[in-house]
Amino acid sequence: MREVLVEGFSSDASKVVPRHAAPLAYVTLTGIVIPKVPLGVGHTALQKLWNNEKVEEKWANSKTAKTSAKLMRRRQLNDFERFKVMVLRKQARFETRKTLASSRGKKA
Repeated sequence: MREVLVEGFSSDASKVVPRHAAPLAYVTLTGIVIPKVPLGVGHTALQKLWNNEKVEEKWANSKTAKTSAKLMRRRQLNDFERFKVMVLRKQARFETRKTLASSRGKKA
């Protein structure tokens, strides 16, 4: 079984991940890497390396984190907010199709 040792620090208590072994099938790997981490590194040393590499900032600026935040926001919308999103998307689609139709009309 292929497993990795996972531990995550955060200033937000809800995002802290305690140290545990996790199967690779349940983990998403990103390009954020802390170079030269010793094999048997302890909690405090790892936290110091984590802070020096500014992993939290890199994660916040990553595409994966932004997509995750967007999905969480969409899940929390109430019925009226979902309706407003639908109307805005319809308006944007109408404008796109209108400009496309006008550009087709100019070519003919």
